[in-house]
Order: sequence, then structure tokens, then C-alpha cells
Amino acid sequence: MNLKKILYILFPLILCFSMPVFATQPIEKISAEPLEKLKQVFDKGIEIIASDSNSTLDNNEVVRDRLWEIINDLFDFNRISMLAVGPNWKKFTEKEKKDFTGVFTEFLGNTYLDKIQEAYHKDKIKYLKQNIINEKKAAVSTLILRKNTQVPVDYSMIKINGTWKVYDVKIEGVSLVQNYRNQFANILLNESPEKLIERIKKKILNS
Repeated sequence: MNLKKILYILFPLILCFSMPVFATQPIEKISAEPLEKLKQVFDKGIEIIASDSNSTLDNNEVVRDRLWEIINDLFDFNRISMLAVGPNWKKFTEKEKKDFTGVFTEFLGNTYLDKIQEAYHKDKIKYLKQNIINEKKAAVSTLILRKNTQVPVDYSMIKINGTWKVYDVKIEGVSLVQNYRNQFANILLNESPEKLIERIKKKILNS
């Protein structure tokens, strides 16, 4: 699965703001904080969009800003950035790490926000299970229900300062972090971290 397909599937699905379809066991009886955190974010997204149904995300920066707040609360973009670069992270200066995290976060966030409206009302989420790996890490498995297909989406989550955050997402078993890591590794074979940062900045400008 190439990056274009990953992005097409991922960003409408990560926080697909449609009414969720629950597994047989009621969510309130599932003793799992990570799953509940996902549900809270989904519900908040529904609330934000429903409260501004007469506007579009493209021309309403207030809505985008409110959605961005909950996206930023759910995802650990610092960890995602570090994992996406992988072993090459040690080659980055502190300034380059900060700059990369900033532009990569903006790129991911913009891509996601641009896809929300497209996905709204089309997809439903079914929560399957959660696996508490230890007191700091967990995985939540979900299923995206589309008209003619079902797409498994798994969230890797970590507990930071008492709250669960997503640091990787697997779509049909393909890791977002690993996908970017492979691409960035190839680029960094011949280019500097600064050049990689510039590449992402250009993608943001051209999007």
C-alpha cells in the first residue's frame, strides 16, 4: 500500500466524525481508558461539526481551529515525528528536531482536516477490543464500516501525564509511522535533515 492510499484511507478514518457502531458489549462496561479516550474525541468532533452545520471546513477557520484542538489532544505528534524518522533522528540537531516536528505536525494535521468533511456521514466506527499492554501502552482495534467494505484500523496509544495519546495507526495492518520511516530513510540517504524539512514545507505550500 503506497503513501497516497495510506493518506486517502487514514485521514478520513482516524477521527471519522460519524455516529459509531459499538461492539456487543456496551462501551461504559468496557474497563479501558484508551478506548474511552477515542470515543470522547469522536463525540467531540461530532459536536463541533453539528454545531456549525451551515459552514464548511474550507471557509470556517473557527471550526478548523476547534477541530485542531481535539486532534492535537489525541495525537502525540512529537513521538510520531521521532518514530517516523527512526534511527536517523540522532542525526538531527535540536533545532532540526523542533523544526521537523513542527512542519510534519502541520502537514499531518492539514491533510486530516481537509479530509474530515469528505468522510462525514459516510463511514461508521465499530470498536472491537482494546489491549492494555502495560500501564503506559495500549492498543485499540476498530473497524471502519463503509458502504461496500470494512477496513480494520488499529491505534497504538501511550499514556502521557495521565492521558492516552495515539502514536501510530495501522490501516489494514500497514503502519503510518513505518510507511513514513521508509520514505524518510530513502531521502536521508542523500539529503540532509534540513532538506527533508524543506520538502515537507513545500508539500504544505502546494496542498
